[in-house]
Amino acid sequence: MPDKGGDLSMFNKVEEHGELINRDILPRLDEVEKVQKEFKNSQEEIKTEMRSIKSDVSAIRSAQSSMELAVYKDGAQTRDLLNKFVEHYFNADGKAFVSKEKVTVQKLSTKEKVWLAIIAVFASGGFATLGSIITSYINR
Repeated sequence: MPDKGGDLSMFNKVEEHGELINRDILPRLDEVEKVQKEFKNSQEEIKTEMRSIKSDVSAIRSAQSSMELAVYKDGAQTRDLLNKFVEHYFNADGKAFVSKEKVTVQKLSTKEKVWLAIIAVFASGGFATLGSIITSYINR
């Protein structure tokens, strides 16, 4: 063993450093390790949640594509059915149906329709017909 006379201060320093390490540094190191462990755990939880979200998004995309396809098919079937109905209703028999004229007439107000009828009667030479209708109405 070394002589404790002159080397006593060195042993004291080593002992002080040991106490300092045990009192200040090791608790801090334990705290850092604890925080680091919590961080890794939370990071794993986030990764797991992100995997779950990616899976959900993938399922939603698949469902959306399926729904779009169903809507397209349903729309096509509806159009086919409506076309058959229109052909039957208007007895198209190869005649082209002009919907623009029909919509225009439907948009007219009642007053405008009456004026249109009066103009059509006069323009088609139906003045005599109108006169005979009025005469037959009065004779009743």
